[in-house]
Amino acid sequence: MLTGKGAEERTLIAETVAQMRRPAIDASDRLSVTELAALLARCHLVVANDTSVMHLAAAVGTPVVALFGPTAPLHYGPGNPDDLVFYKDLYCSPCLTNYNLKVSRCTDPVCIRTITVEEVLAGIEARFLGPAAPLRAVLETRAAAS
Repeated sequence: MLTGKGAEERTLIAETVAQMRRPAIDASDRLSVTELAALLARCHLVVANDTSVMHLAAAVGTPVVALFGPTAPLHYGPGNPDDLVFYKDLYCSPCLTNYNLKVSRCTDPVCIRTITVEEVLAGIEARFLGPAAPLRAVLETRAAAS
């Protein structure tokens, strides 16, 4: 399921869904904050960048796989030690902070572009899905409860 707000995000979601091998649900502009929180509470796992979705998922106790680019997970991360965070601590990172009013002149966000799909999928497999994954039981428990 993909979520977002506004025309620009709806366009990005439509482009993403069109390239997917398996069907996905486009929930952009369809959920209130309370409906989104309820949905996230029922999810087994949430993959999100540094957005309200990541924070809501963490708040309702859903395991999070978080992607960070120009902001630092130390300051803005999901906070649960079981969550999986991807962040490239580059020479220019973080470029968006409260100290610079979250304004950046970056024109080449290598910090987020260098996090690969393969890297994220391998991390999810190792932490949550594989036979020896340390948090496999967490997802199995959530699946049994739903």
